[in-house]
Amino acid sequence: MFKNVFVIPTLIVLLLGACFYFFSTTVTLNSSIKVIKEQKENELNIKLGQEKELIKKELESKYKTDNDLYETMAKSLEAEKQKTRELQEKSK
Repeated sequence: MFKNVFVIPTLIVLLLGACFYFFSTTVTLNSSIKVIKEQKENELNIKLGQEKELIKKELESKYKTDNDLYETMAKSLEAEKQKTRELQEKSK
């Protein structure tokens, strides 16, 4: 009977110790996860900004190329119209 008196409080103390250990570990892990999450979000935002800039530059380049091509085609069309007018005038 004397042994049972010390066993139960010892088990309670051990269980409380284990609970405290798991609780403190959980808190530490959660804080570590928050820090890692913030770092990853910052990295992602930086990469996103870089990708946006790259896409913007590519679109500007494509727009300029398309605009130049359009102007060239418009000049070519105007030259063809002029040739057509000249041929029509000659045929009259």
